[in-house]
Amino acid sequence: MKKVTVRVDPSLPANRDFMYHRVTIRLRDGREVTAAEPLPRGHWRYPVQRSEYEGKFRGNASRVLEKQNVEKVIEIVDHLEDLPEARVLTDALKLSD
Repeated sequence: MKKVTVRVDPSLPANRDFMYHRVTIRLRDGREVTAAEPLPRGHWRYPVQRSEYEGKFRGNASRVLEKQNVEKVIEIVDHLEDLPEARVLTDALKLSD
């Protein structure tokens, strides 16, 4: 983190509906490489498809949960409003040994 500097660029729009992120990396030889993302993935104007966020969840959750629990969590969250109590979800989120 000692090599990271965060600065607010006043030229970026303040309107959150049109915000974007710019990253500049200074290489050892002094060159700078910049990239910008006009709208982040998941922004309401640039939505993420269900299959994309489910895939990301499966990939991350499978590192700590058993496969059947990963699928169970997805099913539970799909019907969150029908849960009789939160314990159903927290039990499914117990980490693998």
